[in-house]
Amino acid sequence: MAELKVIFLKVKRKVSLEEELERVVSQISLLAPEKIVLFKDLVRGKMSKNSEIALLVVGESRKKFWERAQELIENLQPKKAITLLYLTPQEFKALSDSGNSDFHQILNEGKVIYEREEKGSN
Repeated sequence: MAELKVIFLKVKRKVSLEEELERVVSQISLLAPEKIVLFKDLVRGKMSKNSEIALLVVGESRKKFWERAQELIENLQPKKAITLLYLTPQEFKALSDSGNSDFHQILNEGKVIYEREEKGSN
């Protein structure tokens, strides 16, 4: 019976995170970022009571790294725990070209859930 309760709680957590993910992504997409990548628990399918939404947003900004992420979080007013990395295209390229294993894990395991259409493409 205890196992069934744990399974139920994990499914409930997943559903609530997916609902919040949909809301958050619809708001972020209004900024027309280049891409949004989902990573960690929702992609891996390994839920726990501490699971959160983890997003990598790539888009133009003149603000400093922490300022742009903080501003976006404040505007989103998330209802669930969220980790948000907001990189400029230049930062994204530099990290992609680097040997940073944590970043490469995000790229390898992550799932692109939004990608801006380029002007002129059908």
